[in-house]
Amino acid sequence: MASELKVVKGAAGVRYGADAIGGVVLVEPKALPDTAGVSGELNLLGSTNNRQGAVSATVEGKPASIPALSWRLQGTAKRAGNARTADYYMQNTGFQELNFSGTLGYKKENYGAEVFYSQFNTKLGILKASHIGNLTDLENAIGRERPEQTSYDFTYTIDRPYQDVSHHLLKTKAYWDTGNAGRLEFVYGLQRNIRQEYDLHRASSADPELTLDITTHTTEAVWEHAPVGNLTGSAGVSTIYQNNTYQGRYFIPFFRNFTAGAFVSEKWRKDRLQLEGGVRYDYKKLNITKRERNSDIIRPEYQFHNVSGTLGALYDVGYHLTFGLSATSAWRAPGANELFSDGVHHGSASYERGNRDLNSEQAYNFEASVTYYGNQRLNGKLSVYNNFINDYIYLAPVQPPTLTIRGAFPTFEYKQADAIFRGIDLDLEYRFTPQLYLESRTSIVRARNLDLNDHLVGVPADRYNNMLRFDTDRLAGIGNTSDTYFALGGTYVAEQTRVPTVAEQDYMAPPAGYFLLNLEAGTTVQLGRQPVELGITGSNLLNTAYRDYLNRFRYFTDDMGRMLLFRVKLPLNFSGR
Repeated sequence: MASELKVVKGAAGVRYGADAIGGVVLVEPKALPDTAGVSGELNLLGSTNNRQGAVSATVEGKPASIPALSWRLQGTAKRAGNARTADYYMQNTGFQELNFSGTLGYKKENYGAEVFYSQFNTKLGILKASHIGNLTDLENAIGRERPEQTSYDFTYTIDRPYQDVSHHLLKTKAYWDTGNAGRLEFVYGLQRNIRQEYDLHRASSADPELTLDITTHTTEAVWEHAPVGNLTGSAGVSTIYQNNTYQGRYFIPFFRNFTAGAFVSEKWRKDRLQLEGGVRYDYKKLNITKRERNSDIIRPEYQFHNVSGTLGALYDVGYHLTFGLSATSAWRAPGANELFSDGVHHGSASYERGNRDLNSEQAYNFEASVTYYGNQRLNGKLSVYNNFINDYIYLAPVQPPTLTIRGAFPTFEYKQADAIFRGIDLDLEYRFTPQLYLESRTSIVRARNLDLNDHLVGVPADRYNNMLRFDTDRLAGIGNTSDTYFALGGTYVAEQTRVPTVAEQDYMAPPAGYFLLNLEAGTTVQLGRQPVELGITGSNLLNTAYRDYLNRFRYFTDDMGRMLLFRVKLPLNFSGR
């Protein structure tokens, strides 16, 4: 359903809570139709690597008799089998999905409301080679060139270990334009996530070994005031209430989490100067119910509260140049899993231990940027940041691995240390002609554990993306095509050489760097009155065998090999126009 992804940073980010230390990603569906009629689209997808097939259909409309009303229905089905590396199939990596959603909106000139419901259902196979029965076999498996498994064949069958997930989301939104006072918006959201985990070892029945059930209620009331001179902004309050229960083996405890916050964000613009600032206060209360190993039941209560804020400035000096500076103070309270996890993290094939004495993270981020825009040839943005995080919470490998009745697993423990992150993000676009242009993105980050005076574990390696794209209206010699494009590019990820040496050594040395060649092409073909959008995406075209440092399954297998993804989209109009 997503039609737009937004990254929110700076003062606007205070709206979304204390957890958003690094910013917020908003996933936005397209707006409901605003003209009378019924339309829709049919999407078909096929993949060569895991032989995935998917079909998704959307139908939406707006009745002419009730012009304020609009609606949308959507459904998706997917099925994929074992994924393939450059050299072999990864056993038990298929998945299935069956999802649907519906939206109903009512919009008048000064007020409106919208109700959205979705259900997401998936069955996920977990790489069988990552769930190992004893410590000796685990030691031999980590870093092995190729998993030792009984079958390398393709199949759609999903065996143990696997997960069955059902996620329900209900969201209601209402707004009221208050004229000279601005706009008032209220949002209520209800989510329920049920995750059933089926272990590979010691499975004595058809029932799951663990069922996690978490229900989340969220509310938000936001007032966007009308402009006052050069000043615009908003203020609001929000709450989150969560209740988590489980059945079966222990991983995280029963808990209830309540969070409440209030924020103010303002932006001032005049001529070439823009200033912005935001401040937020949050309070969090976490109640735990846990049975200890000696069968005692404990009910600890945690309370956290703090203030976060941000200041920023942008100045357009002319000559296509804008300079920006920002300073942010943010914090994040530890979650129930970071405090009390003690068991097999099924989806990542590891054993995790929490730390009951964790404090809140406190971050101080400083960023400088320069943007070159509006040029016929070259445009881009360079950002340089320096982020200090006191009591940074991270997951560190600890030795030795843990042997359980469900197998042997690499072990990780939540720890805390003062840390510093420094980095550069560079986005560039260069147009050779109006139709031919190069997009280039670079991301470099350096991180230190200040308590150990050592590198920090789990930090992304340097990454470079470049893509050359050509846009044209028609394919040569084919008059009924439009919106045609071709793109060829590559991603280079360097080897991560900055890893801990004093302590917290990983179970396996970082893998070598790698290069992936990718392509994309698409066009729209007009068949009578019916447009048909065609597309193909190719990733890892050279079929490179590689492992990514941030992928926990790199201990056991390579990443995915060559894949071609074919897309067909049929826009539909049921109104006869």
